[in-house]
Amino acid sequence: MAGDTYTGRARVLDRAGMLLDVGKAELQVTDVETAGWAGSVSVFKGSCLEAKSLTSLVELADGTRALAQVGPKTANLSDDLIRVRIVGIDPKPF
Repeated sequence: MAGDTYTGRARVLDRAGMLLDVGKAELQVTDVETAGWAGSVSVFKGSCLEAKSLTSLVELADGTRALAQVGPKTANLSDDLIRVRIVGIDPKPF
């Protein structure tokens, strides 16, 4: 799965590993030298991520986890979905 982008399922967990939300992530490398990464995750409205910014674990479909700053909402995608910003703290997990 190594590459410059990742699109797929992502779980957002607190630092203790408790599930906060699940959604579709779109992530990309923002700095090749430092392996910096950022992107967004689409989740349902009413998510705990909607109005907060949290330091959380982002877990990709293969179980790889990385620490990131997640939230708050950046856009409404539909009547039911919102987009939440993700900025990586750890090196990229994809």
